[in-house]
Amino acid sequence: MPAIGTFPLTFGQLSLWRSIEDLPPARLNVANLARIWELPPDCTPASVQEAVTRLVDRHEILRTRFLRSGPRGIEQEVWTAEPVRLDFVEVADDAEDVAAEIAEGFTAQPFEFENSRLWQARLVNRGGFSTHLVFCAHHMIADGTSLDNLRDELTAILSGQSFEEAAPTCREIAVEQESDAWSARRASATGYWQRSLAAAPPAVPPPAEDAPVLWGTLSSASALAGAIHRVREHGMSLHTITLAAFCRTLAVRSGQNRLLLGLIAGNRNDARSRALVSSLNQMTPLLVETKADEDFVSFAHRIHFQALRAYRHGCFNVDEIARIGRAYNRDGTGVGFEYIFNFLPGPDVPSADPPEGDDCRIETRFKGRDNGWPLYFRAGYSNSLWCELTIKREVPDSADPHGPLEAEVRSFLSDFHSLMSKLPD
Repeated sequence: MPAIGTFPLTFGQLSLWRSIEDLPPARLNVANLARIWELPPDCTPASVQEAVTRLVDRHEILRTRFLRSGPRGIEQEVWTAEPVRLDFVEVADDAEDVAAEIAEGFTAQPFEFENSRLWQARLVNRGGFSTHLVFCAHHMIADGTSLDNLRDELTAILSGQSFEEAAPTCREIAVEQESDAWSARRASATGYWQRSLAAAPPAVPPPAEDAPVLWGTLSSASALAGAIHRVREHGMSLHTITLAAFCRTLAVRSGQNRLLLGLIAGNRNDARSRALVSSLNQMTPLLVETKADEDFVSFAHRIHFQALRAYRHGCFNVDEIARIGRAYNRDGTGVGFEYIFNFLPGPDVPSADPPEGDDCRIETRFKGRDNGWPLYFRAGYSNSLWCELTIKREVPDSADPHGPLEAEVRSFLSDFHSLMSKLPD
């Protein structure tokens, strides 16, 4: 398979690479993103193979390798397309369980970064037809939105659709981001980081690699209903409500009135970026100040405009940010940040009435994807608001380090839920 050429990385790819390039071998699989895609009825293995081949031909990133070379120490090498051959497993009636086992295996096994393609897939067949495709990609070639795009395009191809427009490519965007046309945008992002870090509280030392980690999840229809009430009454977004409640919870629990948050910016602001299969996520700082006499709605409105400004500066050269961040013991990948917030897009705001009874469910677990940050919070919604809180921290003088972490996770999510479901005016 001949190579088309070698090209620089986009800002999103470079940012992700800087966050994982020094990971120890035991944590290399943290970059694996696995999905289980249920296929339309009556798909044959041959038709799915052909559809995946068309995806690989359409999206250069699926035939891209990364080389530890070039001025930045990392480059992408794009190859020509070739037909895809998919492994498969034949099942009786437990297709979902088998697919889940395959996905778990894919997630656990790190990719050979420079020596192979950075995705793998396996079909689950039953009675001569393919029911599921298990797909796993390295985060360097895809983020969550990219995987959703691939799933939707795969379904469209299997339904007989075609695509008239060519897919955008990372190499084109990388050249654009380094061009003179982007100079003002690059300078603006650098200036925003400089001002934010200069005004922020001191950096927090990162947790040790072997520090205990605990994950907690919250699911609540009443929290979603309470947020939707404020969305309609005050014209705010669910993102704003969730972010404001998260900041208020942090301020109360920490006793601090000035907080530096890292916001995960999706950087998909136009049709081209929304269609790009790649990793576009970067982190942008948000300096939050809470006031004792400020009501929640006023606070949320203020946070809304601050967050918009932060997201506008969410695409940047992470190496340039690392240079200016050294004086503050921080960088553009999250080092020195204690709190990370990630809001995932959901469906249109539903029509929700407050449910009857107590629907709030909080669960904890000791297994998940460790991002390495002290406190990581992500939220989204469908028919309920769901949140995931990860805390990674040393717990001194404790025979059971997970015990205090579990109490902290449950208490935090409970306090956050109270704010979301019963927001004060």
